[in-house]
Formats: sequence, C-alpha cells, structure tokens
Amino acid sequence: MIADNYGVEVKKGFVCYMRSNHLVKELKLSEKGFEHAIALVNDVLEVIQKGFYPAATKYKARCVDCTYLKICV
Repeated sequence: MIADNYGVEVKKGFVCYMRSNHLVKELKLSEKGFEHAIALVNDVLEVIQKGFYPAATKYKARCVDCTYLKICV
C-alpha cells in the first residue's frame, strides 16, 4: 500500500504480534518476498470479505494457538 499510495520503493516491512504483547519484528523484503507478502494479504482479505476460512492443516501442532481453532472445519 505504501508503494502504491506514495510511489516509493518498499524494502522492508514490520509484523506486529498482537498475542505476544505487541512484539514488533522488522522484515527485509526481496522482490519474491514482497510478492509473497501481497499474496498473504490477499488471502486475509478473502477471509474477511467472503467469510471463507482456510482448510485445516494436517499438522495439528500448529492448531494450538491458531485463531481459527474453534471454527476450523
């Protein structure tokens, strides 16, 4: 969004972990990493806009702290 709105190159981003006392981590992005980040944002928007939930993982250890744990199908 910063690149689109301000016409500048974006080389890093930040992730804020809400469930870890708002821990913020800096991420340096390559072109491939940037494209992957855009795809992840689009996946999240699909969940929000369409009420679509991702398929369950076969690795149940990942489910322990998942936000979708109680509604996963």
